[in-house]
Amino acid sequence: MRDRRGSLSGAGIRLFRIVVAICWTVTWTLPSRADEGVTLNLGVFAFRPPEILQPRYQPLADHLSRQLDGARVRLLVLSQDEMERALTEKRLDLLFTNPSHYVLLRGRNQLTGALATLISMESGQPTDQLGGVIVARASGSPVAGPGQLRDRVIGVPGVKFLGGYQTQAYELLQAGVRLPDDARAMVSLGSHDEVIRAVLDGRVEFGFVRTGVIEEMTREGKLDPDALRIVGERNYPGFPYRLSTHLYPEWPFVALPHVDGRLVRKIASSLMGLEANHPVARASGIGGFSPPKDYLPVENLARALRMPPYDATPEMTPLEVWERWLPLWLGLIAAVTAMLSLATWRLSNRNRALLRLRAEQREAAETLRQSEEKYRELVENANSILLKWNRRGEILFLNEYGQRFFGYQEDEILGKPVVGTIVPGHGDDGRDLAALMTDIFARPERYAQNVNENRRKDGGHVWVSWSNKPIRDASGEVVGMFSVGIDITARVRAERAAARQSEYRQLILELSTAFINLPLDRVDAEVRAALGRIGEFLDADRAYIFAYDFDAGTASNTHEWRAPGVAPRIGDSRDVPIDGLGECVSRHRRGEAFVVADLADLPPGPPRELLQARGIRGLLTLPLIREGHCLGFVGIDAIGAGDDALDLLGLFARLLVNLSARQRSEDQLRQSASVFEHSHEGILITDAEANILDVNTAFTRITGYPREQVLGRNPRLLGSGHHDRGFFAELWRSLLRTGEWSGEIWNRRANGEVYAVMQTISAVRDENGEPRRYVGMFADITPLKEHQRQLEHIAHYDALTDLPNRVLLADRLRQAMTRASRRRSLIAAVYLDLDGFKQVNDHHGHATGDALLVHLAGHMKQALRDGDTLARLGGDEFVAVLIDLESREAAIPVVERLLTAATEPARVGDLELRVSASIGVSFHPRTEGIDADGLLHQADQAMYLAKQAGKNRYRLFEAWPANQE
Repeated sequence: MRDRRGSLSGAGIRLFRIVVAICWTVTWTLPSRADEGVTLNLGVFAFRPPEILQPRYQPLADHLSRQLDGARVRLLVLSQDEMERALTEKRLDLLFTNPSHYVLLRGRNQLTGALATLISMESGQPTDQLGGVIVARASGSPVAGPGQLRDRVIGVPGVKFLGGYQTQAYELLQAGVRLPDDARAMVSLGSHDEVIRAVLDGRVEFGFVRTGVIEEMTREGKLDPDALRIVGERNYPGFPYRLSTHLYPEWPFVALPHVDGRLVRKIASSLMGLEANHPVARASGIGGFSPPKDYLPVENLARALRMPPYDATPEMTPLEVWERWLPLWLGLIAAVTAMLSLATWRLSNRNRALLRLRAEQREAAETLRQSEEKYRELVENANSILLKWNRRGEILFLNEYGQRFFGYQEDEILGKPVVGTIVPGHGDDGRDLAALMTDIFARPERYAQNVNENRRKDGGHVWVSWSNKPIRDASGEVVGMFSVGIDITARVRAERAAARQSEYRQLILELSTAFINLPLDRVDAEVRAALGRIGEFLDADRAYIFAYDFDAGTASNTHEWRAPGVAPRIGDSRDVPIDGLGECVSRHRRGEAFVVADLADLPPGPPRELLQARGIRGLLTLPLIREGHCLGFVGIDAIGAGDDALDLLGLFARLLVNLSARQRSEDQLRQSASVFEHSHEGILITDAEANILDVNTAFTRITGYPREQVLGRNPRLLGSGHHDRGFFAELWRSLLRTGEWSGEIWNRRANGEVYAVMQTISAVRDENGEPRRYVGMFADITPLKEHQRQLEHIAHYDALTDLPNRVLLADRLRQAMTRASRRRSLIAAVYLDLDGFKQVNDHHGHATGDALLVHLAGHMKQALRDGDTLARLGGDEFVAVLIDLESREAAIPVVERLLTAATEPARVGDLELRVSASIGVSFHPRTEGIDADGLLHQADQAMYLAKQAGKNRYRLFEAWPANQE
């Protein structure tokens, strides 16, 4: 039970702590050591394993060491407990930790405010805020939101982690879940990495980690993000990380009170000067630092969760007090009654205590005044522009450095609009900077970092990298902006100079290569394009080429490029009298440039009047000299006449002269090339080793090979495989012996098609009689060969069924008989006549009969074996030659298949037709000698016997009548 005396005692203790803190602050703010040789210990909270964080933040510590002129910053990656012990033992000078830990340390130690707030970077998106993420395995049961985490097993890195516990605990508290009481179990795992592994291993159901950890582990290859599910995922515009909670300020960078003020200012300036593209920022994986943010939301969160340092006296509602302390109220009333009797005696003591308290307050106010002076000194002397401005764009504050930088006195700039003083209305890139200032207030998170062109009082243009922090009122509305600027003018100018130099080198390369092997029909277009590139690069009004005709005494504009909005002059610049150009022509004929930087510098006379009439303010021209003769000139209007303009036009002039010489040479070759290109015969030229040097269009048309595909290759690529090595050996013997060869060759086209050519090859010899070149000319005779093949086919095949006719049958039958005699095997001549075919012709017409014949011919041909022949003698008579029979019986299955095929029904239109066949078979060799005609005659006789026996059957020829079927 707490009485009034206890309350007064607690107030005294708090007062004592204030006095001690003030004394500690005063003691530590005094400079204790010179910059030279000083080592500042920077403690960084190890929210991930030290082996990851040590190399990440070492570049930042090294960068600060380089900026401190002799002082050195030593990096210490510490757990929160280690950091608190180091503070107690006074082993730390600088702190870099999470916001809740900072609030805790500030409550237990005398710390100054934050120097800067971290800007983290993810996929090119900067942010100075963090939050918490609630993760679960993707394969687990879905959870709608934080309210469903009651009675679950939860893994956390530690309760002192803002993004790894406190932000999630606060969200759960809003949903009616109080940790750790409402969890089945809460496991402290020490680091964010271990929390992720515990979730994936199934050791915990849910895990708490801070924003950015998932993305970092994914980049490091330690995590497949698809294996996790985010509980209660939120989406804040411009925030680059996955998130489950509200957002809070990022890590503060803090200097302890004892650090010398000069070093603090240098450290603050160095941190503010880091940009996202700085090598140190990239190496540390950060986007730089912004002005310190308000950490009150973190304090409020700690109070709500009753986290240190707000855990000593829990806040209780009146109802909680009543319910908890009801048994004690009566005792309290009695105690109050007793204490009233002592009020007079204690009043005097209280007055004395109030006097002491006022003295302590005065001392604290003096300490605060000194602290404010120290902060003002830091602001005024920082090597950065500090600017504060309101929604109306009016400047409310500009530090002394900013005033010197822009050239204004304080009374000249305060209250003036930003646009029109330090910001021009439009940038040199065309951006509307007035609209940009308005957009910064509409979307402040988008402009946390930006680079602008600015303007000094004397009109000079400078470039500044700005870090912008919105100033909000109690309702959260943006009412102003605090901006920190770093002068990057020298860097921007150097980058632009380097870019122009790079562009100049690129343009030189393009011009140097543009006309190499350029087809003549593209010369005009390429020259106009080159004029355009030169004119745009030199920011000219017009770029042009003139040709001199000294015989006619005139100069004419042949090519022109002009900038947008510039009137064309090529139309009224034809046949301009040379006499009116004066000194310009004289200098050109001497090979000299003619430059007019300003028309006012040109003496009165015809040239000045001519240029003035055309609105030309200045010009630069260079002559085109070939073999000592001036052909014309190339030039530009309205120039600065720098060295790059002279060099660039000089190169272009030389290219144009070389191009004109090439055009003249190619004109002389064009007539010869015309014969080569327009020949209807294919032509190829090879060197002495038979490597192709050139081919004409007809070659490509006939062979299908593009010219580029055959250059440098051997003509054997056209080979079809129809000729053996002996053929080509004889060809080369004839070519080497007589210097030429002609004949018929089968080649293969690019698409694989074989074709025939009539070719002539001639050797071109040098003065010693040795072959230097070979020229081949050929004509495609494939159509003639195809026509010849068609004639041969017509002579040997039946026109209706495409079966061998009587002529080809006789030849094949004689060959089969000869082979059978040589191999001592049998052949069979099968004579087949259709039964009932005449009735089909008579009743349905010859067209139907022809269709039936074609149908039956196909089926009968399929009934034969490979190597057998089926021929049509005419009408409905067919003959089959069966070869390589081991016995007479071996022919019977084939004959029976022929009988079946002849009865195959055929559908012709709406008709279904069916006939049969009578077959006679004779064999060779027999004991008596017989020729092919005799063998057919015997088969015909056997067929006649089959018809007499009732049709649809076969008979074998015997010397006497037989009844065998």
